[in-house]
Amino acid sequence: MSHGVDSTGRGKSSFRRTLNFGWLIGVALTLGCSQPAAETSSGAPNDEYRAEVERFRAEREASLKSDEGWLSVAGLFTLEEGAWKMGSADGNDIVLPGDAAPPLVGTVERSRDRVFVTLAEGVTPKLNDEPAPEAFELRSAEANPERPADQLRLGRLTLFLHRSGPRLALRLRDPEGPVMRSFTGMRWFPIDARYRIEARFTEYAAPRQVPGVNILGDPISMESPGEAELTIDGRAVRLQAWDDNGRVWFVFRDRLAGSETYGIRELYADSPQDGRLLLDFNRSYNAPCAYNPYTTCPTPPSQNVLSDLAIPAGERLYEGKPLSSGN
Repeated sequence: MSHGVDSTGRGKSSFRRTLNFGWLIGVALTLGCSQPAAETSSGAPNDEYRAEVERFRAEREASLKSDEGWLSVAGLFTLEEGAWKMGSADGNDIVLPGDAAPPLVGTVERSRDRVFVTLAEGVTPKLNDEPAPEAFELRSAEANPERPADQLRLGRLTLFLHRSGPRLALRLRDPEGPVMRSFTGMRWFPIDARYRIEARFTEYAAPRQVPGVNILGDPISMESPGEAELTIDGRAVRLQAWDDNGRVWFVFRDRLAGSETYGIRELYADSPQDGRLLLDFNRSYNAPCAYNPYTTCPTPPSQNVLSDLAIPAGERLYEGKPLSSGN
């Protein structure tokens, strides 16, 4: 998920199925004491572990800056009932970049929970990599049966529907947009092997739906398979996990939020094995809303708000100034 909850069609796989059979994928990746030691006798990270974390961090930044990474999201246009003109001219309801779109692309119309597009004469985008018809329905992602969101491509621009709670919006991707161009880079705490922690994982008898809100205030519901119990700097902590396609996903906030860390950080872990889970906070990173005002990140569940505990590991507070949302 993201990292700002996206809706381009990532399907939900069963966490329980992954929990029961995921160990068959590769015993060499087992967690806990079978993992290579991460620190030297002095407690400092050893060279192998340091190189592994540094590689992860470099790949994370490269993913952010890719053509379909979170920095490419350049607009989020909420669609109310009715018809909306779309194009690069200032008089449009949905204004697209002037160097990438014609003055009028067409009309976007929402009727109840469906969205239809009628193209202006001479506009020839692609719909899911095929020439788009003059008029068509633009469909959002569905989980059952699984289907990705339709992609409307106009040159370097991509438009698709995004659901955020009850909100239905049109999301714009532009790999050459202002968010991408203004990005100043990620900052990280020094690698500290003390924050690579084995946790005990307690699986719920059945997955729970956890209500919450995202940064726009939209109500959301996340599926939780269970909780991780661990000790951080001598403090016992219980973190609620979310399920993201079979991987264990933690969204949390610590006491340093606003001064040294961002208020929404994310950490992924592989499926538990024998009731154990490895949480490496050196790999925790900011939610995409730290850099991009057009994302809809979920806020941490209440028990993951660690207001009295500092975790100086992973990604630090972003130094750049995120652009303010204009749409």
